Amino acid sequence: MCLFNKLFYNTAWSAVLLLFLQISFAGWALPASARAEDARERLVSAENAIGRRINNYKFIDQDRKEFELKEFFGKPFVVSFIYTSCPHICPAITGNLALAVKGAGSISKDFNVLTIGFDDVNDTPERMKAYGSMFTNDFVHWRFVTADKNTIEGIAREFGFYYRKDGSFFDHMNMVSVVDSKGRIYRHIYGIDFKTEEVLAPLREVINNPDAVPLKKTWLKRWWLSFTSGAKLLCSTYNPITKAYDFDVWRLIGMIISGGTILVIFLFVWWQDIRYFVLKKFCGIHE
Repeated sequence: MCLFNKLFYNTAWSAVLLLFLQISFAGWALPASARAEDARERLVSAENAIGRRINNYKFIDQDRKEFELKEFFGKPFVVSFIYTSCPHICPAITGNLALAVKGAGSISKDFNVLTIGFDDVNDTPERMKAYGSMFTNDFVHWRFVTADKNTIEGIAREFGFYYRKDGSFFDHMNMVSVVDSKGRIYRHIYGIDFKTEEVLAPLREVINNPDAVPLKKTWLKRWWLSFTSGAKLLCSTYNPITKAYDFDVWRLIGMIISGGTILVIFLFVWWQDIRYFVLKKFCGIHE
């Protein structure tokens, strides 16, 4: 094959390879990258709230009694955000929080818990009471509250908690927060399946040392959380029922097939050149 034909042949197949790569990338990498970037921004916003002293807010609790947040000041407390019509994620978070409360042992009376319903239209006191009754019968140390839209938006903003209405459901962050006795946000615990000790450890810190300094996660840990979130999202699809990104085996298979096809095309186009280079470089053979 003359040099011109060889260059034309390789260039044509390289164009096919590039086109295939662009189609594959557009098919899964770009949406996943956008989701990963959104997750990173939400994480940074939440971490920036660490150390912030929260303001007083007025709520209505599960018994239709007015409740002011300052009633909890003077003792550490845990805050969670839920909406009562959430089918899976919120009950899972609240269930794990209930396990932490039950496992608190000697410090069980040294902190309180506040669960805030952020669906200001549907999270009525009656629904908050019904929701809370699935996890506790102690509505003195664990209050389930609701409020008007402005109040919910204000306290969510102070905690760096993201939520957005999406049809009949909400897209929202999965986290609970530890607040110290001075009303400062001390720690966020992210995820759904968090362990009891992840909640109790920071609670012990602020109970034993009320002057403990809230520390944000290091940039390395923040980067690692963003990276792992992005990696998971690459192989995930959004589930409108659970409001979460579920692992998608077919997406993973598609990525493997795409990568394998690209490799095959690359070897098909450049095999002779690769073979010639190897023989010449390492074997001293000239064809």
